[in-house]
Amino acid sequence: MTAVVPTRLLMMTALEDPINDSWTTITIVTSTPLASTAAASWDVFGVDFGGWAAWTTGITKSDLNGPVAVGVERINKTSVGVLTQELTAFDEVTRSLTYTIRSGMPAPIAGASNSWSIEEAGEGSSRLVGRAVFELKWWAIPLRALLRCKMNGSLSTFTGEVSSRMAAA
Repeated sequence: MTAVVPTRLLMMTALEDPINDSWTTITIVTSTPLASTAAASWDVFGVDFGGWAAWTTGITKSDLNGPVAVGVERINKTSVGVLTQELTAFDEVTRSLTYTIRSGMPAPIAGASNSWSIEEAGEGSSRLVGRAVFELKWWAIPLRALLRCKMNGSLSTFTGEVSSRMAAA
């Protein structure tokens, strides 16, 4: 089990998950405080799953092939290509969702999934907790440390944008 250590100096925390990592897996756990209620955060993050392009710089356009529900595909256009994602879990009661990236990942990545949840964190605030799992192709194992740094950076940028968006809500 990975412990998430809170810190007052950082807006977000990214921790390795060495227990669940293998040579071909990179797991990154994040915890980001948000300056909005869990309900308001969930409305932007979960209910509007197809609207992330409006507030994150990594996505230039986002389209869903149906209503937000398990099985819906989201097509994200980015500056480096197109990602196809499938929503594999969506629970409004626990304010959690998981999606698997079906295509569009960089060559070293064989597959990826992201699980996110919005938790209550006190009056008027909440917390975004994420778990990203990246499966590497066998030939990318020597690049594992570099890829972990890159993925950490991308997730830090994304969670920072989530935090900024919720502060503006």
